[in-house]
Amino acid sequence: MILSDKTSLVQAVIDPKRRVAESAIRPPSDTVVLVEGMSDKKFFQTHCQKEGISFQCKGWGKGKPYIVNQVCSTDDYYGIVDMDHDFNSDEISASERLVDTSQQCCLYSFVSRWRSDDGRIVDDAKKVILSLVEIGAKERHELILELSSYSDRFQRFVEERTKARLYRGWGPGTGKPEERSFTWRDITRPNNDPVSDLISNSLRQGYEDFKRDFEDTLSAVGVSDHDLSEAIMILLQGKFGNNSPSKTNVNKQVGKLIEESGNSHMVEHFLAQLGLSSTP
Repeated sequence: MILSDKTSLVQAVIDPKRRVAESAIRPPSDTVVLVEGMSDKKFFQTHCQKEGISFQCKGWGKGKPYIVNQVCSTDDYYGIVDMDHDFNSDEISASERLVDTSQQCCLYSFVSRWRSDDGRIVDDAKKVILSLVEIGAKERHELILELSSYSDRFQRFVEERTKARLYRGWGPGTGKPEERSFTWRDITRPNNDPVSDLISNSLRQGYEDFKRDFEDTLSAVGVSDHDLSEAIMILLQGKFGNNSPSKTNVNKQVGKLIEESGNSHMVEHFLAQLGLSSTP
């Protein structure tokens, strides 16, 4: 066969114009970064300025252990996870494609510390309450006044809950927590014990030792968004009972708060550690 007047098969394959056309039809696969939850995914998607990166979460129950295992098992993924109780980041040390919220327990506390908002727990709770459209203006105002009146105790409740959960993850043999529902009165009364369900009498001394030994570390970890949501729900249930806004909606608004408080520099902080930085 004579191909003197026609483009050869080899030339067609390496033709740059053909390559451009193919890429338009079949765009190259993005670099996939696994994150723990939908609020994390929305945060990174909203503020990432680097093209070619896709943030994914794999659904309920597939958090940090799943991400660590996936990243360590295949080269297909990177991962960003919460530090939680892993103060030395040992759990992510097996791969350079893993990074955590080191020094802060989770993404919410990372964002809060980045903003230098050390005391913004109560302010953030107020923002969430104001964002709940199913609550009338009068009820919102009353809730804000109630929260302001007991702001110190509300903050202590959230902080202690976070510390207790970190201790349960860090310490050996902590067992299952007790079943207990807290009320708004439990939070507001003097000398309340906000962790009685998480810290039994047999764990009490170990917990106090933990807080003393890791005092500097715990002062930097911030609080968990889950504990903030829990405290907000207790306030709402104290006001509305069974007619309270749903926990799902409160969690959604806390996630939206995290997203709205973020910026591209925060995302760049994590991407740089993964070697995916958009800056030289």
